[in-house]
Amino acid sequence: MMIKLVNASDKVTFPDVVAPSNGLWTIVETTAGVDSTHPAYGERVMFTLKIQRKSLYYLMYIVIPLIIMAMLNLMVFCLPADSGEKVTLSVTVLLAFTIVLITLQGMTPASADSIPILTICTTCLMFASTLGVVVTVFVIRIDGFKEDRPIPLWLIRITNCCLRRRKVTSGVIQVSSPPDSDKCISQATWCDVATSIDRICFYVFLFAESCFIIGGGVRLATWESKHVQPAL
Repeated sequence: MMIKLVNASDKVTFPDVVAPSNGLWTIVETTAGVDSTHPAYGERVMFTLKIQRKSLYYLMYIVIPLIIMAMLNLMVFCLPADSGEKVTLSVTVLLAFTIVLITLQGMTPASADSIPILTICTTCLMFASTLGVVVTVFVIRIDGFKEDRPIPLWLIRITNCCLRRRKVTSGVIQVSSPPDSDKCISQATWCDVATSIDRICFYVFLFAESCFIIGGGVRLATWESKHVQPAL
């Protein structure tokens, strides 16, 4: 005796009283059909559920805190080198990125086949924060150099170009002489060099972190999580 399976509908319908509800997933599409090519069972019923992850939870608890911490990471380069809080702020932001990464590790399944986009973005931002700590220590070290220590000419030119030295004459702001003049060379100090490095790093880190966040956001906006569940 053979039993032939015939599907009454090509979709899976859920009554209102038993409709599945979930705070993290939403059902996008369902299909139902009969597979007659299975070598062991002959015929089997196949149900396919296409579900999509809801992004509001991750937006509020992961994405927005990452953007805020990335902004704080830039503020490290706005503090003067002699304030004594540059290293404290940079290390604090680095620890915050580490905590977020550990939280993401607990929220996602352990798998080496694919890595979540949020994990990649957080790791990149944590790497940038680590570089920020190294640069901050380097800047503080340069700021502590004695004034009688000679400054290389190329470094003086970069410093004067970054700081854009100006002088005020009769209430009018004028640009000073070219950076390689003797007057500008004599004005440059190690404190100015440290300030110029902070300014350069601010724009470099701003560009890098913007690429990480925007790239990850665009990828998340177009990403769909699929789950296929067969039923016999």
